[in-house]
Amino acid sequence: MFAHVLTVALVALLSASPVLAHMTLASPVPFGNPTTSPLNSDGSNYPCQIVGSASTFYADSASSANNTMALGATQTLSFHGSAVHGGGSCQLALTTDLQPSASTSWQVILSIEGGCPTTDGSGPSTYDYTIPDSIAPGKYVFAWTWISKLSGAPEYYMNCAPVTITGKAAKRDAIEARGGSASSSSSSSSALPNLFVANLASINSCKTTTSTDPVYPDPGPNLLKPSKMTTNFQPPSGTDCFPRGASSNSSSGSGSGSGSGSGSSSVAAGSASSAAPVAASSSKATSVAVPATTLTTRTKSASSSATGTANSTANGTATATGGVFVTVSTGAPGATGASHTASGTTPSTTLASAASPASAAPKASGSASSSGSGGGLSGACTTEGMFNCIGGTRFQQCASGTWTVLQAMPAGTKCQDGQSTTLWARSEITSPKRLRRARRL
Repeated sequence: MFAHVLTVALVALLSASPVLAHMTLASPVPFGNPTTSPLNSDGSNYPCQIVGSASTFYADSASSANNTMALGATQTLSFHGSAVHGGGSCQLALTTDLQPSASTSWQVILSIEGGCPTTDGSGPSTYDYTIPDSIAPGKYVFAWTWISKLSGAPEYYMNCAPVTITGKAAKRDAIEARGGSASSSSSSSSALPNLFVANLASINSCKTTTSTDPVYPDPGPNLLKPSKMTTNFQPPSGTDCFPRGASSNSSSGSGSGSGSGSGSSSVAAGSASSAAPVAASSSKATSVAVPATTLTTRTKSASSSATGTANSTANGTATATGGVFVTVSTGAPGATGASHTASGTTPSTTLASAASPASAAPKASGSASSSGSGGGLSGACTTEGMFNCIGGTRFQQCASGTWTVLQAMPAGTKCQDGQSTTLWARSEITSPKRLRRARRL
């Protein structure tokens, strides 16, 4: 009798273990009820661990109501689950495609190399981040991806959530009233790289190695290395580590570093201040403030220490289809680099933030291009990432050699008519009283 009860208990424990084995996204609230498993190795449920039809899976009004994010406000990334598999590397990304597919283009707002979803291996950590000011207000799909360090085979986890991003209307009104352009406090949207995708047979040939902390080929301008554990940074194999159908990994850049202790935090940043301070956290908070970037690190105890160095540069334009982003001009021809080293006894974490210089580009064109319905262009184009603004209220983009369909500008904003490398997002001031008040600011 005792043996029978013990057998039943063991069977119940083993059958329940997959539910506890891995991690799922807790905040922001994801679509549906994601399982704790990685995506299928054949890529059949990429992206977002999709189940059933896209129209049904992404029609999740309950999750959307919980996920409103204001530009510049601190957001929290948190998880359900307990088995963190020694950490690994994670990315956070956004797309305007509200029903993402295997060929959707994403823009990475934060890369975490090592120390995700845990900084110390004892359980899931939480991470603070902000939405870059270069992202236009509107509705997006948010993605969290994870490549676990300690697993039996290379894996790729992905959960997605519907989010609504709101802007800073008062600040934009004042800037517009002065006749100037909004100064971005992070690098432009075109500098945000495409999503890193690996270990999915039908998507690409990119592979990571088990027992390593994957290094992203292009982490983007916002990079965090928060691990307090021994790290083993390794790049992936393969050159097509992005969504299926993308012609390139959008912008170029590199990240490097070590997890050994140094007692200091080194930050490289552009002259424009960063809009994406990030933090790995558990409970107690300490801060290290440096010019152009503020980094906050929260750890379980004052004796803990996190280290690392990182350098990242990014430039270029996303080229995969599906995600078109409105950018805010930096108002300057380029950003010059600056570095700062802060020493102290507080735990240190490395964030690399670099702003790409705005560059002029020829108008996108192509022999197959023609005027489409409603005044837009259709057919082939030659300058990837080029925007085409129609009447200040609608826009399209050259993506993967083809003009996208026209999209409406977010309410209260206008784009610069014609073709350009960036769209100038501006708030409309229709009230004379508001205009006079803004001029006095």
